[in-house]
Amino acid sequence: ARFAMIYVDDAAGAALAAAEAAMLDVAIFEIDDGAGGHRWADVRAAATAAAGRRLLLLPVAPIVIRALGVAGSIAARLGLGTPFLTAGKAREILAGDWLVDPVCALPNWSPEVSLYSGFSQTLACYRKRSRTNR
Repeated sequence: ARFAMIYVDDAAGAALAAAEAAMLDVAIFEIDDGAGGHRWADVRAAATAAAGRRLLLLPVAPIVIRALGVAGSIAARLGLGTPFLTAGKAREILAGDWLVDPVCALPNWSPEVSLYSGFSQTLACYRKRSRTNR
């Protein structure tokens, strides 16, 4: 499966670009980091580069993802907190490719942050927060 990703600053920039262009009457724009989709191996490589050490990618059987999603949904219905994974989210994860349709792209806008840069910036933010909260 391949999926689209976008860094939060780029997502915010795209929302502003759409608002500034007075294109709010258009129902949906699809945005991503411009790479045309990523695989889990791409995400691992970017996370590994950001962390500075090799990260393990563990395959998980679809039945396990579905079971965890169902368990999370049941726990939420019983008032046991906010689940990390729900049945609906499990279906999304297992649905296959989640890519941007170029026909729905936001005109006159392009992302600035790559997958690698986004992971590096995110990890730096988490590390800074971790040091601050000690």
